Amino acid sequence: MIQAININSEYNKELMEKSRTLREYMIFVETVRNYEKEYEFKEAVEYAIDDCIRNNILRSFLIKSRAEVLRVFLFEYDQEKHIRQEKDESREEGRKEGIKEGIKLGRKEGLELGEIQMLVKQMQKGRITMEEAAEDAGMTVEKFTDAMEHVMSQLI
Repeated sequence: MIQAININSEYNKELMEKSRTLREYMIFVETVRNYEKEYEFKEAVEYAIDDCIRNNILRSFLIKSRAEVLRVFLFEYDQEKHIRQEKDESREEGRKEGIKEGIKLGRKEGLELGEIQMLVKQMQKGRITMEEAAEDAGMTVEKFTDAMEHVMSQLI
């Protein structure tokens, strides 16, 4: 089992006090986030690396592995961005499908209501009986009566 631990500045302070490297990594990540408010992600990482080196945060590691840190951060960022885009596209596709299905269902229901309204008017004028109206609608008399009551409630 893998346990994830939140290393943002407000969490797991006891752990941060025990591990200087982990604490400095958390500071580095926060520095990237702060620069990201003003710069594109790649620039934000570059500025954060420079800033942390100047402030002796992960200094030797960042000097030695600068290119790899940049590459890994950009890869992770691109992967997260890709996942977000996929989720957004899927959500939008689902929303469009839902709208399409809703319109289709609404049209069908509207046509059914219109047909029942027409049959009710024919019955009111004495042109057809309840049984004939139900038959024309393809329903039992009981179902037609329920549908008719539904239509009447929609008109009120």
